Amino acid sequence: MCGNSLGLQPKLASTYIQKYLQVWATQGVYGHFRPLEDQLTSPWLDIDEDSRGSLGKIVGARGDEISVMGSLTGNLHLLMNSFYRPTKERWKIIIEGKAFPSDHVRTRSF
Repeated sequence: MCGNSLGLQPKLASTYIQKYLQVWATQGVYGHFRPLEDQLTSPWLDIDEDSRGSLGKIVGARGDEISVMGSLTGNLHLLMNSFYRPTKERWKIIIEGKAFPSDHVRTRSF
């Protein structure tokens, strides 16, 4: 896995996306709860459950040890909001040099 690169598009990605768009167009919010007609994917509400086993194989973990979350940027913001408690003495964060601009924290609040 390469940090900031999606790599080549998987062969079925377009098919999956079209299915999701079709469900969204015809079912709206109910797509969260109803399976697709051809069972290509689970209802949106359970989609993370389907990927845990596959992700576990990639990272060498059991499916019950995996947590599927949103984007890296979103995860970083959630993490910072939950745990970052700067003080006057300790307020700096060290990140990689080529991080996405949205991953940077530029404010000091203490």
